Amino acid sequence: MQIGELLTRLGTVASDKSRRMEYLQRALSVFRELGAKSRMKDVQTQVHNAVMGR
Repeated sequence: MQIGELLTRLGTVASDKSRRMEYLQRALSVFRELGAKSRMKDVQTQVHNAVMGR
């Protein structure tokens, strides 16, 4: 769980879009494996925001 949280934080502060997406996708995979559905939804929102440039 902590690895997923760390990846999520890295995804929010990464300087370029491709790096942000990489970290967030990896975090999403971690939470999916753990079955943390509510946290997955949060990260999916962050992925959407990264894609949309927000």
